[in-house]
Amino acid sequence: MNRIIRFAALCLALVVILPSCAVVPPAEDPLADPYTVPILLRANAGMQVMGENPVSVKPGEDAVFAVSLDAGFTVRESSRYHYADGCLTVYNVRYPATVEVGLDFDTSLWGGLNPDQIPAGGRFSFVTAVDGEKYGRVETSLPVGEYSAATEITVTAQPEEGGRFVCWSLGVPVAEGGIPLALTAQYTFYLGADVLLCANFAPDTTATVLYDTNGGETAEGKRYLRSDAQVDFYYYPHALPSMGQMYREGYVLYAFNTAPDGSGTQYTFGSNVRTPESGTVMLYAQWAPVDPSVFSYTLVDGEAYITGCASDAEWVVLPETLEGCPVTTVKKGAIADLANMTTLVSNSTIQTFENESVVRCPRFTTMYLCDNIYKIADQFTGECPAFSRLYLGAARAPTRTKNEAGTFHIKFQRLMKGMESEKPMVIILSGSSSYYGFKTPEFDAWTDHQFYTVNFGTSVQLPALFFVEMFADFVRDGDIVIQASEYSEYQMGDFIINDFHWNCFENAPEIYSHVDIRNYRNIFNTLSAFNRVRDKQAETSYDDHSEKVDRYGEQGQVKPLQSPDYAAGSGMNFRTSLLNERGAARLNAAYAGLHARGAKVYFSFAPINRNALSAEAATVAYQNAYVEHLRNMLDVPVIGSVSDYILEGKYFYNSDYHTGDRGAEIRTKQLALDLLEQLKQEKN
Repeated sequence: MNRIIRFAALCLALVVILPSCAVVPPAEDPLADPYTVPILLRANAGMQVMGENPVSVKPGEDAVFAVSLDAGFTVRESSRYHYADGCLTVYNVRYPATVEVGLDFDTSLWGGLNPDQIPAGGRFSFVTAVDGEKYGRVETSLPVGEYSAATEITVTAQPEEGGRFVCWSLGVPVAEGGIPLALTAQYTFYLGADVLLCANFAPDTTATVLYDTNGGETAEGKRYLRSDAQVDFYYYPHALPSMGQMYREGYVLYAFNTAPDGSGTQYTFGSNVRTPESGTVMLYAQWAPVDPSVFSYTLVDGEAYITGCASDAEWVVLPETLEGCPVTTVKKGAIADLANMTTLVSNSTIQTFENESVVRCPRFTTMYLCDNIYKIADQFTGECPAFSRLYLGAARAPTRTKNEAGTFHIKFQRLMKGMESEKPMVIILSGSSSYYGFKTPEFDAWTDHQFYTVNFGTSVQLPALFFVEMFADFVRDGDIVIQASEYSEYQMGDFIINDFHWNCFENAPEIYSHVDIRNYRNIFNTLSAFNRVRDKQAETSYDDHSEKVDRYGEQGQVKPLQSPDYAAGSGMNFRTSLLNERGAARLNAAYAGLHARGAKVYFSFAPINRNALSAEAATVAYQNAYVEHLRNMLDVPVIGSVSDYILEGKYFYNSDYHTGDRGAEIRTKQLALDLLEQLKQEKN
């Protein structure tokens, strides 16, 4: 029997009898005594008050309660109260109040307990509940009821058709504050306390991310948060944007992680979260401590502007508030001459980084930045030669997911999913010629289904270089990348980011952490420009998508044949000047990164309308010269010939690069045959 978490005294079994402590006795009538203050401790599940409750103390004194904690529970850190040795002390009582104590439950404890640790002689009740009865039910090895201590019980969650199991939780559903205990449908424990186990279910068209605030709390004062997302079109859910759902005094939330200590997979806000087959994953909030004392600042109209920083720490964390005012601006020269700083953590309140606000920080490599920034330019740093890694997180709702380009992050999700495939990946990189002119199912059929195919056709305006570099974090030994670029500088080693980049990957903010941002210009300029445009757009959700895009990230509408003389333009050609030495050097450096991971890289061609070619470009000699130029400049094989991708006008749809359905089939077949021939030659 597979037991991820084995209960021994299931939750609350081993009630820890803690030492007694001095408790201030209440006055006979606290409310009638003007010199005492009554304090009521509201005990949550996992804590029992062992003495008087409420207690009364004089104003300014501490209220002390004798409490016991059930096995596995600890009191969460707080500036208002402290727990030690069976005593909960509420500091500096001034007024009558009810105090709620945050408790943490360490589920890992149950795996280390055994039935011998449960005191004999007790009898405990066992009850089950279901959250989402429409989608599942519970089977138990013993009927619900009362049993003697250390009784072994197995519960099994059985999803109904159209449903899936999310997790077991203690007491109540996770959505109502229950504690997640196990993510496996079958769960075995030894009864050691009165227990209610809740099976949480959801539709099988969704995925669930469970969030552990990991030292913080939700806006409702709870430790856990559940978020469900539709995955009937997308493959994965998104992490929550940073919009005030979690709080921890004295800290800034900067990311989520699959491990509490940050040693697992990190996800910034709004990132695409890889989920297991079950559809449920647990993420832990990652907090960075703030030291307000190192900052100098001015207050302007209720806002705080940071003007200086005297930190000698490696991580410099910008506070969200100073003197109760939101920190919105980092002034020129504010973060300057910090010899030790390696990482700068911003937050969702920051609206402006002035030019040269971060200067002369030689070890500065990494920045955490929220995507709701309004004023920031590439020039916000100066003399920071090591600054290379940007972790961007969403702090606002998406606006582009109903737009075709705004759905392109599904290509990024397919790239993520390809890493899980037993088959080698083939990644097709180009602009919109592959968005319109490539059919993944047909390519799979022509290559005998030996690959997991990822069509990364996006837009001719997006630098191919950016994606070639990014792929190095995803490819494995034996994977294949085919760059089938349109005839544009953007596709031939250009390094300038434009506004359209953000349209396409608004919903994949983590994409920027997979490149060295020193290799590109305009990342920050265009981000702030994009935000000003987003302010005029209606908010959408991560579940939305364009009906024109299919699950392969391809243009899914019917695109019939045109007339034979169709042409959207004229005079198109294959200028060798499109690929100059600097562009080739950039591409070759990015190819080297792929080769280092064991991937193969090939260069191919985009389809183009014969009717739109210039007279010169229509000649075989001109076409051969272009192919030869590519072979001389690039450190990867060029497969096929450009002439094989020059198609008749009737095969195009709404531009001289965008094929209709029949044209896409012809181009897909040609690319598959070119690849198979190349692999055959290499094998021989």
